[in-house]
Amino acid sequence: MRNLVIGSTSQLAHYFPEDYVKISSRDIPRWVFTGRWKNVYVCFAEQRTFIDDTDVFFDINCVYTKKVIDGLKYERLYYYSTMYLWNVLDEFDVDTPFNYHKTPYIESKEEITRYIMGKTNTTVLFPCNFNSIYRKEGFLFGKVFDSIKNKRKIYLGDTNFVKEMTHPREVVGESFGAEHKIIHGVMVNVNEVIRGLYSKSGLIYGDYVIEVNQGKEDLIGAMLDD
Repeated sequence: MRNLVIGSTSQLAHYFPEDYVKISSRDIPRWVFTGRWKNVYVCFAEQRTFIDDTDVFFDINCVYTKKVIDGLKYERLYYYSTMYLWNVLDEFDVDTPFNYHKTPYIESKEEITRYIMGKTNTTVLFPCNFNSIYRKEGFLFGKVFDSIKNKRKIYLGDTNFVKEMTHPREVVGESFGAEHKIIHGVMVNVNEVIRGLYSKSGLIYGDYVIEVNQGKEDLIGAMLDD
């Protein structure tokens, strides 16, 4: 039996083995539902917390995701939730009741997480924030990587805050086994990380980043995405 990754444009999909079948979450072909898979990795989700249509979080993250999962045959299914389900707490584990500042995005993640955890042969993974060159446009690190790649000036709000972060390669490396798992990273100053990315690319941060006070926009933009 083969392994299946749903969400071929996600950051995570790029770090699974080459022999894994990788498909888009949009318009999934019928043959995906007819066969039986060894492991299925559900990597897609609506993450764009900067959009106005909050109903889309429940339409995609709950209704559509349930429809896809319920139509699949597998030995084990892995779903990527988010560590932000405990964002009110400083210390927690997978048995700690969820406790978070409510947003439509995180509420939708709680609903689908509980649904999947209630099914047999499933593993739910709770990663911290992760970023790579595959971060999509519209998110904080998507803006940064686009700026570095295309040598384009960008405007950023306050990034001088500490956040737990990791790389999607590390997330994929932790994505095996039968136990639900929180995937931790390291605490970093986000501004220092961004400055380091420019420096490693041979660019001067101040030549490409104009700092402005945009409140929470860029902080929210750093949330987990598919």
